Amino acid sequence: MSTSLVPANPVFHFSSGSGLTALQGSNPTLANTVIADFRTAGNRWSSIFSDNVTLNIAIDFKPLGAGILGETSSNYAVTTYAATRTALNVDKKTTDDSTAVKNLPASNTLSFLTNSSSGQVILENNGSANNLYLAMPTANAKALGLGTPTATAQDASMTFSSAFKFDFDPTNGILAGQYDFVGVATHEIGHSLGFVHTPCSARSTCSGIVHQASSTSLTAGPRISRPTVESHTSVHFRRVPSMVMVVRPAIGRTTLDWGSWTPHGRLAS
Repeated sequence: MSTSLVPANPVFHFSSGSGLTALQGSNPTLANTVIADFRTAGNRWSSIFSDNVTLNIAIDFKPLGAGILGETSSNYAVTTYAATRTALNVDKKTTDDSTAVKNLPASNTLSFLTNSSSGQVILENNGSANNLYLAMPTANAKALGLGTPTATAQDASMTFSSAFKFDFDPTNGILAGQYDFVGVATHEIGHSLGFVHTPCSARSTCSGIVHQASSTSLTAGPRISRPTVESHTSVHFRRVPSMVMVVRPAIGRTTLDWGSWTPHGRLAS
């Protein structure tokens, strides 16, 4: 089963996973409520952006691991920094856009300050893949014209745990001991739009450009665990009246949100 958000920009297309499909048979009211809340969360984002793109997100509602409230995975596109800068320049619409693009490095490589695995602040400017390539969610690539705006391939997937108590109606407040489903869904959809956590280490044990999807798990704390090497992004969606832009390297590694390394690899949501 799938459902689409009608006419807004961007347009969200939500497709149901196995858990939601099964729930349609056992508890169709709950299944339809979950889908409706994802649509509401998508509408929140559509109401503030003006990019004419279609975003495809697989959604599910089923048991997950102990303590895990939800999981999100975004698909990434890799392109050169030079191509990204050109696309941002073509797409600029406001004075803020022009100022942001004007202050990007004019060369084909990107130099930036980051933290090493030992916590030291370093200047990453050695001409490696980190300086030449950027990884961005496919949603951002669509918004920048670096991907087909109406491509039907999946841009992200989200699964919420059916083991937790959710309040599905935020209009009358959130009941004590329950989680705001629309609020959490809004937050997680934001990750698929490129609003990701900023700290990362440019020095990692991986080599080459990370092409695979990047995963997050929202634990009941709630905190986010990033169990895989994290691809970073250039954030770009056209907000009315201006855009948001954060430029990042293509290779990263799990850190805490404030940049510290820990064995469990968790960071704030």
